[in-house]
Amino acid sequence: MKENTKLEQFITNLILIAIILCPFTARLTIETGFTIKMSEIVLITAFIFWLIKIIFFKSDPIYFGPMGLPLIGFLITAGLSLTKAVDLKSGVLIWCWTFVCIMGCYFLLINSVTNLRLLKTAISVLLLTSLSSALFAFYQFFADYVALPSGIWERYRYPLLGYPRVHAAFLEPQYFAHFILISIAFTTAFFIFKTNIPFFTSKLTAVTLFLSLLTLNFTFSRGGWLGLGSIIVITVLFFITLFLNKRHKSLLLETKKPLAGTCIIFASAMIMLIPSLFLGSQLLTLGNRIDQYSVNYIWNKKTTEQGLIGKLETETTKSAKKKVSVNPTITNLQTATEDGLGEEIPLLKFISDRLSFIASVGRFHHWRTAVKLFKRNPWLGVGIGNYGPLTQGEGIPIGEYNVANNQPLSILAETGLIGFFFYGWFNIAFLVVIIKNLYQSLIDRDNYWWSSFFLGTLLAFTALSVQYLLFSTINIIHFWILLALGTCGHQIFHKKSAV
Repeated sequence: MKENTKLEQFITNLILIAIILCPFTARLTIETGFTIKMSEIVLITAFIFWLIKIIFFKSDPIYFGPMGLPLIGFLITAGLSLTKAVDLKSGVLIWCWTFVCIMGCYFLLINSVTNLRLLKTAISVLLLTSLSSALFAFYQFFADYVALPSGIWERYRYPLLGYPRVHAAFLEPQYFAHFILISIAFTTAFFIFKTNIPFFTSKLTAVTLFLSLLTLNFTFSRGGWLGLGSIIVITVLFFITLFLNKRHKSLLLETKKPLAGTCIIFASAMIMLIPSLFLGSQLLTLGNRIDQYSVNYIWNKKTTEQGLIGKLETETTKSAKKKVSVNPTITNLQTATEDGLGEEIPLLKFISDRLSFIASVGRFHHWRTAVKLFKRNPWLGVGIGNYGPLTQGEGIPIGEYNVANNQPLSILAETGLIGFFFYGWFNIAFLVVIIKNLYQSLIDRDNYWWSSFFLGTLLAFTALSVQYLLFSTINIIHFWILLALGTCGHQIFHKKSAV
């Protein structure tokens, strides 16, 4: 029994370490033809020890939760879809990655975080990780203006865009935005309900909320802003519902001041984006910026017709049709064609047009392509992880494949109607469970901690789901951590240890 307790504590510690490591998708990784993240290694290790505990030690029955059946169904369907794959290697790797997320993250967490103390600790660690990521992103934004080492990828730096797009230790700005939305959702709920969790006073919660909002703006992610909009809309609808229900009038009175404070924090963070950009532009004079970028604008008519942007590179390419020299201190650029000098184009207009093109037209192209691929095999799709190989050809590194830029459409194209059914099932099941628990917690006035937890979970899940309409990477650890913590809360709230 003592050995079992020690093993459980060891597994719990590994889970907390994995939560701390989940933002490091571009750092602390191992490259073996594809990227292996440290958080995944830690979760796989914890999962193996959990299996050892189940097999060799007396333990509670395995808890599957309300999403267990559709998740297992989705995993099986994704495996069957590999029979339709053109690139089996890519499909198998993505399936294994999905297995780690579902079994090594979701099922592991819901069977390990089984009491309120552990749940609060896990949330605290998640928010502290978010706070540290936000601080790093805050540094990145201003460091890039003065040419200090910032860790921002070249394609997102000031010299190319006219402003930096932060991504902390994530691969892309939209991934960081996806992650920081969880922090915004929970800190909003905890601040409104004046709920404290380990290490977080109301002041620290407010600071975390402000920095999370500010650095979300620094990503310049459209999907992130849409997710933030959903948080605001759901919060407004929640309080309208309370106002219309006489039973909860006292709760409205109790949360009136913190709600006003939350509105001020939101407004301040949004307004601060403008002076931050101005301050950054003034800092240019402080950093001896001698780094000038010779940028080749590769314009390929064929890819343009497909709805893809021309490519920006920092090396000279013989196949370039247009070459432009971009200096961070210059406001205009001049194109050079095979026939001589072309027109002078405002730099910011050039950048804005290209970004708008890839973000809008490029996404529409991928959405249409996903629908066409779905029609090839409506039941099982073209194979999980095979959207990229089918649209670009085989032999490209897995991390560089095209994606559908819409998670539901990606699921539909790669796993067909059957996979999409299970995907919709577990999403709807989770949403219904959280809403029911939120309603139940409001009836019991002694459970306002639970009200803040379930409201935060609802806000976070809605925001991440909305952002998933503009990008597609379901195998991202923090999404499954959120689902797992929500299910853990459901289990503990109803005092169920297993079903």
